[in-house]
Amino acid sequence: MKKIRLLIIEEHAAVRWALEIRLRSSARIELVAATEDLSAGCQAVRQSHPDVVLLGCKGSRNEKLFQLAGAVRDMVEQQTAVIALASYADEIEREMLLQAGASRYLLKDINSPQLINEIELAAQRNYSQRRLYPADYLPAQGPGCNPFVGLDNAVPGSH
Repeated sequence: MKKIRLLIIEEHAAVRWALEIRLRSSARIELVAATEDLSAGCQAVRQSHPDVVLLGCKGSRNEKLFQLAGAVRDMVEQQTAVIALASYADEIEREMLLQAGASRYLLKDINSPQLINEIELAAQRNYSQRRLYPADYLPAQGPGCNPFVGLDNAVPGSH
């Protein structure tokens, strides 16, 4: 199966480096880029089309929070799942980012196996929600593989 393409956006170099090291241990994840800058990260999403973005946040308020929420919306529109990683829980930030389309809002102290699992789940949900599936994720083709066979009986009033 295809590797999950991951982009990390985290302004703190030490945290960014630690995430890179932790996530390279997974054979299922391909790190496409890591950046400290939100606008560079948004540009990287448009250029490299990652499956998942890890977006570092830190209890931002006012303009910065609106920028983060706007960036999440843009990334989701590019068919990229976004997982927000926060140093501490902030309910306002959490709600705004989830409403903007983030898949999850997690704390940075999450252990590596759980973070890898969250990335895999976000990618899986994202693949299933895409309007246009990449060829690697299309359902099987051929006789007996039509997913629409028999659906006419499931529609109310079609009998």
